[in-house]
Amino acid sequence: MGRDSIVCGFPRSGNLYLHSVLQSSFPQINFYEKVGSITSLNLQNSIVPVRNPYYSVPSWSVFNNEPDLESIACWNLRFLQKILDNMENLIIVDFNELIIDYTKVINKVSKKLKEKSVSPNVDLFKINNNFESYVQYDSPTMINCFNLYSKIINTI
Repeated sequence: MGRDSIVCGFPRSGNLYLHSVLQSSFPQINFYEKVGSITSLNLQNSIVPVRNPYYSVPSWSVFNNEPDLESIACWNLRFLQKILDNMENLIIVDFNELIIDYTKVINKVSKKLKEKSVSPNVDLFKINNNFESYVQYDSPTMINCFNLYSKIINTI
């Protein structure tokens, strides 16, 4: 992998936070953010945060003032399927691991990219760990999203 990499996750899955952690830990690499870009999942070694869709879908709805949760769930389903179809080319990061112990994520990325990390500025990474789902939403699409999410998490 060269000196460029893409951080590409579904919206509200920790993209900006992961981007900040990686940019601070690997200053020799240019990390680009492509939130929600399914086409970026075709790229070798894209770094992809994944978050439980029961949190990311409603969170995006509230954040973006988009009331059509089913269309967001359909987008999430396509996104997760694309991740599953391209896992061998991607570096998958579990959102929960990222917010609980980002050093594990740094070590994983360092190993996959074969790059040394530096000690990041931890003051940049102080976040509120009280995430909530905002609204309750369930549908067959959401169940399918969650099943794909679970398969991805169980594979990494």
